[in-house]
Amino acid sequence: MKKILCCLTAIIMTLSLAACDSIPLPGFEEYDVSGHIGAILESSYYQNSTKIMEITSETPEAAAEYYSVTVRNATTRFCNTFGINPAADQMAELETVIGEAYRLAKYTVQPEVKVSTGYTIDVEITPLTNIRDSAGEFEEATQRIAEKYNQQAIASATNDDGQANRESDTDEYADNGEEDYDGDASSDNFEEPIEPPPIDTDAMNREIIAEMIQLIRNSLLVPSYGEMTTVTLDILLEDNGDILLDTVQMDRIDETVLTIAKG
Repeated sequence: MKKILCCLTAIIMTLSLAACDSIPLPGFEEYDVSGHIGAILESSYYQNSTKIMEITSETPEAAAEYYSVTVRNATTRFCNTFGINPAADQMAELETVIGEAYRLAKYTVQPEVKVSTGYTIDVEITPLTNIRDSAGEFEEATQRIAEKYNQQAIASATNDDGQANRESDTDEYADNGEEDYDGDASSDNFEEPIEPPPIDTDAMNREIIAEMIQLIRNSLLVPSYGEMTTVTLDILLEDNGDILLDTVQMDRIDETVLTIAKG
């Protein structure tokens, strides 16, 4: 979805310059390409669509999609990275906290530089690292909660089935009588291993995800940032004035602004 929007963004930028028949034309070189990129990012991270609507004349609903899609993509990336599959209600809660993280984004869009193929724009980013830094806590919470549910299952199996199995073995031995004994003590005392009941994985996963969300919220109270890095956008300028933006580069900015990784 984000790629579609970015493609639409490229089309919007193309339309903004479509009146130009050849390069250079009077006024063309004054087009604020970096301002357009900055407006996209401001809408995507801060949920402020004022500038992008001024530039593109998009409706508020269409402009709001920059933020919605950015957050959805990052939430999906988080789920894939940490191997979780939230239910709809927890997915919505996770998207909310990911959106809170993006509002802490730190970046600077530098002025565009004219090159032979079009433009380059440096986006200087100071990555928010709270989620990456919390990876160890996510792992600890996952193991702790999984062990809790495992122990509960074992205890339940012991309480519900253990005594019944022992009583059944005793009754069988009494019915057979001592004269029927033809084995050794070890074989007589053998008990079938107790199979624990299935773990309530739905409840366990919900508890794990709930703790992950709370850990992110707690972490964001004190934002943590990494070293500044630069992502360079290569924007192609065609002879007819069309501007083409590689959407993968925009995805890279999103991923750099908010670092989602295991340690």
